[in-house]
Amino acid sequence: MFLKMRKLEALRREMEQLFSSPSMSYISSLNASFPLVNLYEDQDNLVVVAEVPGVDPESVQTVYKEGVLTLRKERPVGEFEKNIRVPFPVVVDQISATLQDGMLVAKLPKAEEAKPKQIKIQV
Repeated sequence: MFLKMRKLEALRREMEQLFSSPSMSYISSLNASFPLVNLYEDQDNLVVVAEVPGVDPESVQTVYKEGVLTLRKERPVGEFEKNIRVPFPVVVDQISATLQDGMLVAKLPKAEEAKPKQIKIQV
């Protein structure tokens, strides 16, 4: 019995070392990485897609201020907040967001000056 206790104590110490090592630091940052977000851009919009399964649409705040889109919600195990810097001007009064089937989709329309321009080549 004493030998089993020593082995269990040694295992406990190894687990503590493993989870406190720098290589496992991602565990402490799991909240910072939630929600998972994908961004894509087309000619007219920046589209932000965030996975927020089981989240009530009424409990999510989506805010755009000074070039940063913020997704925020309090969860039973804490709050998540994701800040996304938008690298071009947008038409603020046309920003939209929807939440359906656990997917939050925000569309940020580019301002005219941020859209690509076709340049005619002179000959």
